[in-house]
Amino acid sequence: MSKGPPVDDKAVTSSRALIWFRRNLRIQDNPAVAACAHQPTLGVFCIGSEYTSSWLNIPRCSPVRARFLQRTLDALTSNLQALGTDLVTHNGEAIVYIPSLCDAMEISQVHSQRLFSHDERVEQERMQSALNAMGVELILHDDYTLLHPHTVWRSRVHPVSANTSFSKFRKVCAPETQSIDCPDEITPSALKRIENADQYVSHSPFPLPTAQGDTKRGALAFNGGEAAALERLSHYIGGPIHHYKETRNEMLGADFSSKLSPWLNLGALSPNQVLRAVRDAEQRKGANPSTEWLVVELLWRDFFQFLAWELGGEMFNKSALNHDLKLKRNASFSQWCQGTTGEDFVDANMRELLATGYMSNRGRQNVASALIHEIQADWRLGAAWFEAHLLDYDPASNYGNWRYIAGLSANPRGGSWFNLKKQAEHYDPQSAFRRHWLKSQ
Repeated sequence: MSKGPPVDDKAVTSSRALIWFRRNLRIQDNPAVAACAHQPTLGVFCIGSEYTSSWLNIPRCSPVRARFLQRTLDALTSNLQALGTDLVTHNGEAIVYIPSLCDAMEISQVHSQRLFSHDERVEQERMQSALNAMGVELILHDDYTLLHPHTVWRSRVHPVSANTSFSKFRKVCAPETQSIDCPDEITPSALKRIENADQYVSHSPFPLPTAQGDTKRGALAFNGGEAAALERLSHYIGGPIHHYKETRNEMLGADFSSKLSPWLNLGALSPNQVLRAVRDAEQRKGANPSTEWLVVELLWRDFFQFLAWELGGEMFNKSALNHDLKLKRNASFSQWCQGTTGEDFVDANMRELLATGYMSNRGRQNVASALIHEIQADWRLGAAWFEAHLLDYDPASNYGNWRYIAGLSANPRGGSWFNLKKQAEHYDPQSAFRRHWLKSQ
């Protein structure tokens, strides 16, 4: 296990650092945490408008999703305290709070994470400007994607643009996953608490209503936090992964897919940790198409991150249909949201989402197709509803996938319009999934 380069204690003890946590809510394999070894350090997470506001009159974070975030933050707080420091959770915008905290506490460095979607990029660019003006260094670490951004951006064949297919991206970038030498996991060293930190900070109460998902009917009891993430990874790699390619389009059950995405997208788990676990499993039992397909799914995740970087604000623009659609909620959209359309395959999936914050990949494609092509609503309404409810919400993956179904980006077929009846017959032939979610409570 790597602990990073040797640390000159004398050089760092006089400087103070903040870790601005974003989508990296863990201590293991976290370069921002490792960079602050032996340094007086404080962790900060800001619950800003990306959680507390509404978009298209839809609240951006449901109670079930909020609970998963809260549990993840609670776990991170405990882990940081065990290392010798603490996490401050602030209700408000990072761009306001962090510079003021740096000024009050005489911070010299802020360590954080590079993110890829438009609003995240604007936030980090504004933070860079604000901190530079104060003489504070902002260091953005690259740990949210499997592939290092510079590997992709410096490729001789630039693999991502608005019209690039995933197959092209995979062809260019997949060899990189074979050559990745599974970097040793970065294990955190002890941190030092900043003296008198409590006089500058206060712990805000969690600002969002929370609710437990339906653990009785749900595929998993998704528990937030790093320990839960590693437990799920160990379980899945220990057996179910070896059948993943055959089971990945199933609808019902805990192990037909990895279900790691909620932890990946809050950063309680890193893609590097997943890749390492896959390669370890291949060494023990041999590689097969299923183990490699899980790596392909990580590449899909990377693909949408780099696509979001290229598209910028355009990611959230454009109607999917030829005529102008008004971004307004109507009865058909409300029925789709609540799972009362009368189309049982759509309704079952939407009720699972409402109850648990989870929906299978096959379900997501079908309900998106129904909203765009059957109901003919603007795809952004569906994306906003998914943003509110999905435990694994990530702007690049969510909006990228909706654009893919709508035929706006990366889809060589020009969109995906599914025959819902045939899809239900093929993927839920005994109607077990539909009965499970449509039966009376």
